[in-house]
Amino acid sequence: MNEVRVDEPMALPPAGEPAAASPTARRLWWGWGAVGMLGALAALAVRWIAAAPPTCAMRTLLGVPCPGCGTTRALAALMEGHLAEALALHPLAPLLALEGLVLWCAAGWWLWRRGRLPSPRPRTLEVAVVVHAAVYLALWLGRLASGTLPW
Repeated sequence: MNEVRVDEPMALPPAGEPAAASPTARRLWWGWGAVGMLGALAALAVRWIAAAPPTCAMRTLLGVPCPGCGTTRALAALMEGHLAEALALHPLAPLLALEGLVLWCAAGWWLWRRGRLPSPRPRTLEVAVVVHAAVYLALWLGRLASGTLPW
């Protein structure tokens, strides 16, 4: 039987090796993985959703597709491996999918290592939103001028 002696120092993990994750961190990490799996299953339904008639309010009211029009159909094409079709529907769809995957993996890493998600700095979040909006708007204006918006 192993006895724990109070006068002996606790063994620490060797330098360079990560400490074992707490049970809470492991549960959160597995939960985050389950969310990813549910997202992947929902993504299988994307083609069915993309086949439905467009419900864009801007397109319905003004007759002009919005900056995000075509993104759902582009992601559906990407899920089926049709990169050319995805790029034609919305050129930012592959970058958006990659960004989502990277953020999901980073969040899983944080949950595993720290047991919680970091809170984003408000300024960083503002900059990210403004940059995304500016890129979407610039692309939309370019596609509107060239007549390459998906209808």
